[in-house]
Amino acid sequence: MPRRPLVPLALAALPLLLFAARTLSKRPEQQPCPDRRYLVQGSPLLPGDVAPEAIVITGKQVSFGNICRSTNATLKATAKGTRVKATFRSCTGLHGKAKLTATIEPSCEMMSGTVKVPRSRIKASFRARHSTCGDGVVDPGAGEQCDAGAGCPAGLECNNAALALGGW
Repeated sequence: MPRRPLVPLALAALPLLLFAARTLSKRPEQQPCPDRRYLVQGSPLLPGDVAPEAIVITGKQVSFGNICRSTNATLKATAKGTRVKATFRSCTGLHGKAKLTATIEPSCEMMSGTVKVPRSRIKASFRARHSTCGDGVVDPGAGEQCDAGAGCPAGLECNNAALALGGW
């Protein structure tokens, strides 16, 4: 029985091998961070707002503090984290549009960025941490009445079971 040369067979399989190698080498598509509340660290950035200011991401909607109501946002996942861009047409007590530009770290725990309100001459950088029970910051917007000893009655502490039951 004559032997067939392997070269034509190898050449025919080469495109298939290259396609498979290229497909396997692609990184999985990045996903944006899930819906969360982030609490701005430090004093309020916007006049008339109260601490802690919360940046709330729900779907493609973002709100900032108590004075900038929910608006459409652009969320884009990158290797460096989730980029967030939002323009608030008006915020209570401020003149003109407010613009939020931020990046959420890949772990989805920390956000850093800037908020600008040019007509009100406000430009502030911020860092915000994902709001969780036990983080030491009372977050009334998340249903907390106390947290990690802060504002908790003697012998009680914030825990997820208490929040599920409606908080303290």
